[in-house]
Amino acid sequence: YVEWSLHEPYPGQYNFEDIVDLEYFLRLVQDEGMYLLLRPGPFILSERDFGGFPFWLMNVVPKKGLRTND
Repeated sequence: YVEWSLHEPYPGQYNFEDIVDLEYFLRLVQDEGMYLLLRPGPFILSERDFGGFPFWLMNVVPKKGLRTND
C-alpha cells in the first residue's frame, strides 16, 4: 500500500525520504527482478489507523463527508 498519511503527515508537507522513499523502493524491486503489486491510497482497508488517511484531514473535510457509503 502507498499510504497517504505517511507521505503527507501535515497539510502541504510531503515526505518521500527514508523509509517512505517510494522511488527508492520501486527501483530496488526492479533491480532485484521482482514483481510488485502497488496499491495506492487514499483509502486503505488494512491494519492502518484511519484507513491510511492523514488525521489532519478531519479538520479540513466535514466529518459527515469524509467517509460515506455513496
